[in-house]
Amino acid sequence: FTLKDIGGLTLNFTVSHHFWEKDYYHEYDCWSDHMLASVLTINNTVSGVSLNPEGGWSHPVNKDVKTHIEQKKDVYVPNPEYKGDFYVLVTCSTDCICSAYNYTVL
Repeated sequence: FTLKDIGGLTLNFTVSHHFWEKDYYHEYDCWSDHMLASVLTINNTVSGVSLNPEGGWSHPVNKDVKTHIEQKKDVYVPNPEYKGDFYVLVTCSTDCICSAYNYTVL
Protein backbone atom coordinates (compact mmCIF):
# COMPACT_ATOMS: atom_id res chain seq x y z
CA PHE A 1 0.00 0.00 0.00
CA THR A 2 1.04 3.60 -0.41
CA LEU A 3 0.85 6.34 2.21
CA LYS A 4 0.82 9.98 1.14
CA ASP A 5 1.42 13.25 2.98
CA ILE A 6 3.17 11.68 5.97
CA GLY A 7 5.81 14.38 6.42
CA GLY A 8 6.22 15.27 10.09
CA LEU A 9 4.59 12.05 11.32
CA THR A 10 5.70 9.03 13.32
CA LEU A 11 4.07 5.80 12.21
CA ASN A 12 3.92 2.40 13.91
CA PHE A 13 3.88 -0.52 11.45
CA THR A 14 2.73 -3.70 13.17
CA VAL A 15 2.70 -7.15 11.55
CA SER A 16 0.71 -9.86 13.32
CA HIS A 17 0.36 -13.59 12.74
CA HIS A 18 -3.24 -14.77 12.53
CA PHE A 19 -3.79 -18.08 14.31
CA TRP A 20 -6.46 -20.41 12.93
CA GLU A 21 -8.51 -22.59 15.27
CA LYS A 22 -6.38 -25.63 14.53
CA ASP A 23 -3.03 -26.59 13.08
CA TYR A 24 -3.87 -27.63 9.53
CA TYR A 25 -1.85 -30.33 7.73
CA HIS A 26 0.36 -31.04 10.73
CA GLU A 27 0.29 -34.73 9.84
CA TYR A 28 2.38 -34.10 6.70
CA ASP A 29 6.13 -33.99 7.25
CA CYS A 30 6.56 -31.64 4.28
CA TRP A 31 4.16 -29.01 5.70
CA SER A 32 5.95 -26.32 7.66
CA ASP A 33 3.75 -23.22 7.78
CA HIS A 34 5.49 -22.20 11.01
CA MET A 35 8.57 -21.46 8.90
CA LEU A 36 6.68 -18.98 6.67
CA ALA A 37 7.21 -15.53 8.10
CA SER A 38 5.72 -12.27 6.86
CA VAL A 39 8.23 -9.74 5.56
CA LEU A 40 7.79 -5.98 5.84
CA THR A 41 9.62 -3.62 3.50
CA ILE A 42 9.22 0.16 3.48
CA ASN A 43 10.34 2.31 0.57
CA ASN A 44 10.37 6.10 0.63
CA THR A 45 9.27 7.03 -2.87
CA VAL A 46 10.10 10.71 -2.28
CA SER A 47 13.79 10.09 -1.52
CA GLY A 48 14.08 6.74 -3.31
CA VAL A 49 15.47 5.14 -0.15
CA SER A 50 14.58 1.75 1.29
CA LEU A 51 14.18 2.11 5.06
CA ASN A 52 14.45 -1.58 5.90
CA PRO A 53 17.51 -3.81 6.19
CA GLU A 54 18.27 -5.99 3.18
CA GLY A 55 15.48 -8.54 2.88
CA GLY A 56 13.10 -6.56 5.11
CA TRP A 57 11.94 -7.06 8.69
CA SER A 58 10.38 -10.30 9.83
CA HIS A 59 9.72 -12.32 12.93
CA PRO A 60 12.04 -15.18 13.88
CA VAL A 61 11.27 -18.75 12.88
CA ASN A 62 12.43 -21.99 14.42
CA LYS A 63 11.82 -25.42 12.92
CA ASP A 64 11.13 -26.78 16.40
CA VAL A 65 8.54 -24.13 17.36
CA LYS A 66 5.20 -24.82 15.66
CA THR A 67 2.38 -22.27 15.44
CA HIS A 68 0.03 -24.44 17.52
CA ILE A 69 0.19 -27.02 20.26
CA GLU A 70 -2.23 -29.89 20.58
CA GLN A 71 -3.92 -29.88 24.01
CA LYS A 72 -5.78 -33.10 23.34
CA LYS A 73 -6.75 -35.02 20.22
CA ASP A 74 -7.75 -32.51 17.54
CA VAL A 75 -7.87 -29.60 20.01
CA TYR A 76 -5.24 -26.94 19.25
CA VAL A 77 -4.25 -23.66 20.82
CA PRO A 78 -1.73 -21.05 19.69
CA ASN A 79 1.78 -21.87 20.85
CA PRO A 80 2.91 -19.13 23.27
CA GLU A 81 6.53 -19.77 22.21
CA TYR A 82 5.74 -18.87 18.59
CA LYS A 83 6.78 -15.25 18.09
CA GLY A 84 4.79 -14.15 15.03
CA ASP A 85 4.27 -10.42 15.70
CA PHE A 86 6.60 -7.45 15.33
CA TYR A 87 6.56 -3.72 14.81
CA VAL A 88 8.74 -0.96 13.41
CA LEU A 89 8.48 2.78 14.04
CA VAL A 90 9.04 5.20 11.18
CA THR A 91 9.58 8.93 11.66
CA CYS A 92 9.44 11.37 8.77
CA SER A 93 10.57 14.98 8.77
CA THR A 94 8.37 17.66 7.23
CA ASP A 95 10.52 17.26 4.07
CA CYS A 96 9.64 13.51 4.11
CA ILE A 97 13.14 12.35 5.03
CA CYS A 98 12.28 9.19 6.95
CA SER A 99 14.06 6.75 9.21
CA ALA A 100 12.97 3.47 10.74
CA TYR A 101 13.88 2.33 14.23
CA ASN A 102 12.77 0.30 17.22
CA TYR A 103 12.17 -3.00 15.39
CA THR A 104 10.67 -5.18 18.13
CA VAL A 105 9.42 -8.77 18.13
CA LEU A 106 6.37 -9.05 20.37
